[in-house]
Amino acid sequence: MITNELLAHMSYTAVVQKNNLREQLENDVEAFLKRGGKIKSLPGFQIKPRPQNTPKEVLGSQYVDPSLVDRLITWCNDSVNRNKPRRSYLAELTGIPAQRIRSTITPAKSSKLTKSEYDKIMKVKNRVEQLEEEYAAKIKRVKAA
Repeated sequence: MITNELLAHMSYTAVVQKNNLREQLENDVEAFLKRGGKIKSLPGFQIKPRPQNTPKEVLGSQYVDPSLVDRLITWCNDSVNRNKPRRSYLAELTGIPAQRIRSTITPAKSSKLTKSEYDKIMKVKNRVEQLEEEYAAKIKRVKAA
């Protein structure tokens, strides 16, 4: 069992050992200098301070409000065209990887949609609907023929 006396003795022993090492080092340096040795100081390195973190209030959120994501999820799930899911169209037209689209515009996913991704999606949303209408019209023509 470690007692307070043992801890005090261990601390005292460590201090004595350090002092003995210091004395030995000083004696060795003194002997080295007497023999004509020279001590050369080398330049150290520059300490580069870390940049300060910018508070979130200044930056604002880089992610879209969850209610907007919910609207996108609803829009994706309301697709009339069963040939190709709207998420696939979004991936093709925006350049956002399909896996990223699925991980952000799917219910119960933890990934957040960034504002830049949201902007890209909103720019092509009407084009997706237009492509779906074109496909539906093509199907009607084929069925009518």
